Amino acid sequence: MKRLNIGLFIFVCTFALPTLAQDTTQIELTQQQQTVYRQLQTKASNLSVSWDKQDAVPKWVRMTNLDINWRSADYTERAYQLLEAFGSLYKIEEPNQKLNLKKIKQDDQGMTHITLQQEYQGIPVYAGQLQFHFRANGSIASIGGNIISSNPKISSKPTLTPQQAKQIAEKTVRSQFNLTEEQASKLQLQSTESELYFYNYGVFSKHSADTYLVWTFSVYSETAQVNQLFYINAHDGSVVNSINNIQTSKDIDTLVLADCADSIGTSTYDETSSAEIDTVDGASTDAQAWEVNGYAGLVYDYYYDTFSRDSYNDTNSNDSADGGATLWSYTHYEVDGNNDGVCEQSEDAAWYPIEKIMRYGEDYITLDVTGHELTHAVIQYSVGTSDDDTLTYEDESGALNESYADVFGEFIEFENGGGDWLHREDYVDGANRSLENPDLYGQPDHWSGYVGGGDVHINSGIPNKAAYLLTEGGEHHSVTVSGIGTEAVEQIYYRVLTQDYLNIASDFSDAYQATLQSCIDLYESDPVTYPFSYCESVYDAFTAVGIDTGTSYINVVATAIPESGYAPLTVDFDGADSISLGGTITDYEWDLDSSVDSDSNGSVVDDVDNTGPLASSIYSDPKTLNVRLTITDNTGNSSYQSTTITVNDPLEPTFSISGDGVTSPATVSFDASGTVIYSGAITNYTWNFGDGTTASSGTTATTNHNYTSDGYYTVTLTITTDTGYSETYSHMVYVGSGDPEISGTLSNDTWSVTGGTYVIDGLVTIADGATLTIEPGTVIKFSSDTGKIIVYGNLVAQGTSSESIIFTSYYDDSYGGDTNGDGSATSAGSGDWKCIEFMENSGGTLSYTVVQNGGYYNSTSPDPMISISSSDVTIKNSYISASEHNNIEVVDGSPAISFNTITSADNSKSGINVESGSPLIENNTFTDNAYGITVPDNSASPVIVDNIFTSNTFPIYLEAVHADTELSGNTGSSNVYNGIFLSGQTYGDVTLTPNNDLVYINDEFAVGSGDTAIVPELKAL
Repeated sequence: MKRLNIGLFIFVCTFALPTLAQDTTQIELTQQQQTVYRQLQTKASNLSVSWDKQDAVPKWVRMTNLDINWRSADYTERAYQLLEAFGSLYKIEEPNQKLNLKKIKQDDQGMTHITLQQEYQGIPVYAGQLQFHFRANGSIASIGGNIISSNPKISSKPTLTPQQAKQIAEKTVRSQFNLTEEQASKLQLQSTESELYFYNYGVFSKHSADTYLVWTFSVYSETAQVNQLFYINAHDGSVVNSINNIQTSKDIDTLVLADCADSIGTSTYDETSSAEIDTVDGASTDAQAWEVNGYAGLVYDYYYDTFSRDSYNDTNSNDSADGGATLWSYTHYEVDGNNDGVCEQSEDAAWYPIEKIMRYGEDYITLDVTGHELTHAVIQYSVGTSDDDTLTYEDESGALNESYADVFGEFIEFENGGGDWLHREDYVDGANRSLENPDLYGQPDHWSGYVGGGDVHINSGIPNKAAYLLTEGGEHHSVTVSGIGTEAVEQIYYRVLTQDYLNIASDFSDAYQATLQSCIDLYESDPVTYPFSYCESVYDAFTAVGIDTGTSYINVVATAIPESGYAPLTVDFDGADSISLGGTITDYEWDLDSSVDSDSNGSVVDDVDNTGPLASSIYSDPKTLNVRLTITDNTGNSSYQSTTITVNDPLEPTFSISGDGVTSPATVSFDASGTVIYSGAITNYTWNFGDGTTASSGTTATTNHNYTSDGYYTVTLTITTDTGYSETYSHMVYVGSGDPEISGTLSNDTWSVTGGTYVIDGLVTIADGATLTIEPGTVIKFSSDTGKIIVYGNLVAQGTSSESIIFTSYYDDSYGGDTNGDGSATSAGSGDWKCIEFMENSGGTLSYTVVQNGGYYNSTSPDPMISISSSDVTIKNSYISASEHNNIEVVDGSPAISFNTITSADNSKSGINVESGSPLIENNTFTDNAYGITVPDNSASPVIVDNIFTSNTFPIYLEAVHADTELSGNTGSSNVYNGIFLSGQTYGDVTLTPNNDLVYINDEFAVGSGDTAIVPELKAL
C-alpha cells in the first residue's frame, strides 16, 4: 500500500503573492501556512476553505480550477502530489507523519473519491482522514476531512493487551448499571475486534484535548439493549470515552433483558436472492409482525427504486454481488426496565449495528420509524471506510446521524402517501420531533440554541430544520429559502451519505460543505435537472439555521449568443446570472479573446477588455477562441468561466493557374471560380501578381497577366464579400525554363516532376497556414550548407514505392542530373546542406522519400538533417542517410517514425536523437550508425518497438529512463555492443519488458529517489 512521507515544501515564487483571504482573519496561521496558502490562492480559482478554528488547519478545501501539471493519471498519485505541494497547510511536516491509501471509489458520474488515513509511528489516528474528490475530467473538486496536526507526545507501544482492555470495559458495563452477578451473567457480553488508535476527543468536541493511545472496540449483548463503544487507554487502562451505540428513535438508557418471552422475528428480503419473501417467524397470524414486515418492505423498495440500492449494505449499485442483506426485524420486544424481573414492552424501536437487526416494542411500529432506523443502517454502510467507521454517535456527528435518519424517514413516508414532517406521530404516545418546528418538542432550530454535550436527539433539530427549509422553503431568522422539493433533496442528501463527503467526525459545518458539494456535482453533470439555484437554496437553508458556511463560493455563468457563426460575427455576452454564495459580486472582467494580448503588456492572461455583467464583441477573422469572464466578490474570492466561440470562415478562396513554366514574356491565366462561399456574396476580386502590378476583376473570377521577366512570383488574390469580410489566397507562379531556384517565404504551392529539379538557395520558409505539396518523382536539391526548409505550415511529400521524392545535395548527379553543370568535378557528401525543420504546431508527411547528405555540422550550431518539434508529423517508408549530424532529431511532440531505413549518421551521431516528447519509433531499420537511437534527457518518453539494428556501435542508448518509456520487440545483430544501454537514472516508476532481442546493459544506471524500477537482468558493460 502506497504511503506518503510529507515534509516541508516551499515554492520559490517570483510573482507578487496575494493578501490572505478573509476566512483566515480569526485564525492564527504559521508563517509556512501563510506562504503556502498564498501560493494556493494564486493557483486556484474560486478557492473556498473551511477551517478548523481550534487547530488552524483546513477542514474543507474547494476550488473550481487549479493550475497544476499533473505528473500522473493515477488519482491516488494526484492526491499525494497535492499534499506535496500544499500539505503544509495541514501542518504535517515531520517525516514520521504519514498518510496511506484507505479507500478509493468511482461514482456513477465518473468522479473519483480517495480517502487517505493519517498515521503516526505506524498507528492510525482516529478520525484522521483526508478525502479527495476528483472530477471526471481529472481536476480536483474538493478536499475534506480532519487532520490532527499536533504530534502525540506519548509512546506508540501499548502497555495493556486487547484482552485486558476488554475486561476493563466489561467491568465498566457491570458497574455502570449496578448489576448483580446473576444479571451480569444474563448479559452474555461479547466484544468486537479491538483496534489500536491515537485518539483525540477534541476533533469531536471542538475543544483542546489530550491525545491518548487507545484500544477501541464495542461491548454488546444479544440479550439486552447493550452496545457500548469503548476507548480504553492502552497505557493505564482508564476509560477515555464510551458511547451508547444503539441508534434509537428517542433517547434511552441501557435496559437489561430478563426472562422475557421470545420476540417474534420477521425477515423481508433474502440476502442470497434479493427476492421478496415476506417471512414471519413464530406467529404467522401476528398482526404487528406482518406490519413490521410490510414497512421494512416499503423501506427496501424506496431505497431500491430511488437509488438502486439493494438493502442497507449495498455500497456499489453497479455491482450485483454487493448488498442484498436480509432485513431482520423483531417485534414485541420486552425488557426488564426496572431490574425487578418483570418483563415490560420496550417503548421504542432501535437499530443494532453489530447484530444488524431491528427491534420494536409493542405498538411502536410506524413507517417513518422503520425508515429512520433502517436509514441508520444505510449510514453505517455508506459513511466512512467500513461499517464500523461511520458517523460517531455523539456530539455533532451523532446529531447528523439522527438527522439524516429523520429526514429519510419522512421522505419514505412522502413516497408512500404520508408525511407531515413529524417523527413517529403514529406512535401510541404521539410525535416526539418536528422537522418543521423543532422547538415544539424542545429541540433547537438554530445554532444559537445548540446544547453543548447534549443528546444527539436534541441537537438534530438544527440540521432537521435546514432539511425542511431546503425541501419546502420558507423564512427563518430573517433568511428566505426557496424550497427545491423532495426529489432533489433526497438525491443531494443520498450523495452526501454515499460519496465519502462525510467521515467519522463530521460536524454541522462539514455537512453544509458536503451538501453544497453534492449539489454542485449534480449541477455540473445535469444543470437542467439540478440548476444552480438549488445550490443557492442549500446555502440559504444552512445559513438560516446558523450553521457555519465558511468562505464564499462563486458560480460564474457566462452565456454567449451566438456561440458560433460566420465572420464577421457579433457575439453578445451575459454574466448577470452569476452568483456568490456568502458574498456580493463586486467586479466583472471580460477577456474577449484569451489568445490575444489586448493590453499589450506581454501577457494574455490578465487582459480586461470589458467590465460589467454584459459585454459584446465583433470577431472579424475565422478562428476558435475562448472568452473568459472573471468574477470577484467582496470577500476577495474570484472565479472564472471560459466560453468557446467558433468563428467560421465564410469562404474558401482558391485559384488555378495555366500558362506558367515557360520563358517570358508569358501570359498566365488565373481562375478563381472554384472559390466556395458560405455566407454573403462576393463583391470584388483583387489580384496582386507579384511583379509590382495589381488588378481588380470586379465580380469576375478570371483574369490574365503578362509577365515580362523570368522569375518565381507569389500571386495573391483578395476576395471581398458584401458583409465587409475579406480573405486572401496566395500561390506561387514560375515563369522561365530550366530548374527553378527558390528562396524566401512560400505560400501555397505544388512542386511536380514536370517543373524540373527544384534548387533551394538559402532559407525557404513555408508560411503558417500555407501548404507545399510535392508530387511523386520530384527532386529537390540544396545548393549550399545554408540550404534549409523551415515549416510553419504544412509540408506534404508523398511519393510512391516506384517514384520516391528526393531531398539531396546540389552536387548529387545521381538524381536530377548534373544540376550544377560541373560534370564530375564535385560529388555529394554529408553536411552539404542544413535541414528540414518542422516547427511547433506545423504539419508534415514524408512518405517514400530519400533524404540524404544534409545535417551540416559545426560546433556552435549543428543541424540535424530532419528536426521535429510537432506531433503532427509522420515519416514513413523513407531512406534517410548520410547526415553530418543526427539523421533525425525529435525536439518535442509525438511524431510517428516508422518503416524507414536510417543509416550512416556521421561524426559519431545518432540515427534518431530524442531530446523531448513521446515519439513512436517502430519497425525501422538502423544500420551503420554510431548510435541507433539516443535519449539524453528525462523529458523524453519514446515508444521504441519492433525496430531492427544492424552494424551500429550502440543500438539504443538511454541516458535517462522516463516512467512512460516503452521498449519492446527490438532485435539486433552485428552491432559492436548488441544491447540497450541504460545510463543516468529513472524518472518515475519504471517497468522495462524483457521481450527485446537486445540485452540490457548497465552503464552507471541508477534508480531515482522515491522511484521503483523493474528491469530484466542487467549485463555489465
